[in-house]
Amino acid sequence: MPGYALKTFVVDILAANDGPLAVSALIDAARWFGFSEGALRVCLSRLTRRKLLEASEVGGRSCYGFTRGAASVNRAVRDRVWFDRRRRFSGRWLLVVLTGESAGRAAREEAARRLRALHLRPIAPAVWARPDNISLSLPPVLDAYRAAGGRAEVFTASPAGATSLAARVPKLWDVERLGSRLAACLVELEASRARVETLAYEEALVESLRVGAAAFRLVASDPLLPLETLPRDWPGERLRNAVVEYNHLGCDLWAGVAFGRPARNPRPRRPRSR
Repeated sequence: MPGYALKTFVVDILAANDGPLAVSALIDAARWFGFSEGALRVCLSRLTRRKLLEASEVGGRSCYGFTRGAASVNRAVRDRVWFDRRRRFSGRWLLVVLTGESAGRAAREEAARRLRALHLRPIAPAVWARPDNISLSLPPVLDAYRAAGGRAEVFTASPAGATSLAARVPKLWDVERLGSRLAACLVELEASRARVETLAYEEALVESLRVGAAAFRLVASDPLLPLETLPRDWPGERLRNAVVEYNHLGCDLWAGVAFGRPARNPRPRRPRSR
């Protein structure tokens, strides 16, 4: 399928199922997406060597699923979509300061990569920041940097001191581009719901996984900035709700298909609005 990589397919279908899948089921599903059995087996082997997947036997059937570490990451990503982690924004900002030349370039670059993944942005040399409106898993990042010989400190800026920071939100997070992507995804998701009703069954399965997983990844990457810092009519929450509803559609379509049992993906409640 153009634009849809085999590795992405494997990760998407295992993430949606939330558990190991029989190799025979993966082969059947891969064919619907245009991937051969040989290519699938090579991909499974590569992902296993990279410690993302592990082989197992369930009920006498050969299966593949996420390793414990990869499953933990998948649950964390899923929770970012299903549950609204934002707190009421008081105007305060979180600041992380990384210093210490002895940490080395590699340690600084790794810390920067992990802070960016947590949706902090650099506002000055060695200083990273974001609005203090969500809980973050900072200790592992800071501990790793300190272990490499660096110094890491965390501060909060008061609302009065953070006035200039709020004005930098549009540029720091490229809010215009992000809003356009969220809005376009919402349109695509709504159009896909209508298309699925008219497609042949296997085509509907392909459509629901491809479109649903792409929307899921986009919502999971939302930095969850306070609405006070965003343009009016921000599409983030509407897209989040639409993804939850589309997940229900996907669960209904995929339940028991080639897997011999109902899908295990949970049906979350609608995220609470702000």
